[in-house]
Amino acid sequence: MIEIAKNIFYVPGKNKSRFPYCACLYIKGRDRRVLIDAGMGPSNMAPVKKMGIDLLILTHCHIDHRLTRTEIPDVPVWCHEKEEIFLQDREYFFTSMGLKRSGLELGRLFDFANGMFSTQIDHQLVDGERIDLGDITLETIHTPGHTPGHISFFIPENELLFSGDIDLTPFGPFYGHDFADINNFLASIEKLKQVGAKRVISGHAGPFNGICSLPSSMPHYLGFFK
Repeated sequence: MIEIAKNIFYVPGKNKSRFPYCACLYIKGRDRRVLIDAGMGPSNMAPVKKMGIDLLILTHCHIDHRLTRTEIPDVPVWCHEKEEIFLQDREYFFTSMGLKRSGLELGRLFDFANGMFSTQIDHQLVDGERIDLGDITLETIHTPGHTPGHISFFIPENELLFSGDIDLTPFGPFYGHDFADINNFLASIEKLKQVGAKRVISGHAGPFNGICSLPSSMPHYLGFFK
């Protein structure tokens, strides 16, 4: 758990934040303590639990971003309105991803996902919604493509962007799932470029500061910070 700005903490995931884990962001506002995503693993969540969590916001439905949700079952959960169904219905989730038609044995492949569905969503976020934590503001940015309701967050006081699974790694983040859309994904990248963030954290890489030089295999990311 690393404090990257006053009361804003980067929480790396186990296995270097690689699947089935992810990195998360914890913000200790004056009025509300917020965790964005919960896939870091129980041991990495422990210091966050100790500081207290009033609200969990999920950037999207993929299991690596909510694997550790079971550690905080009583914390209210927010997500984008288009993502709620995937967090509540296991069969719909796997059908929408395209894994059911693949013929894969899902119970064996995703046995770690037990207890991850039927999640009560206490509030549906919309694009442009501002969340006032007292002295820190989260600006909601709907960034579909990876999933229909994927969201990112900008903290204007610190010019900091949490981009979720627009993750700035050579591996992804477009996985070819049925509910993914590459055109929407590219449009979301362009949308985030207009934010003008000076620092970016993603679910599997970062933090990045200033203008970042990225691998040539990722030409659509070059100039992300410009």
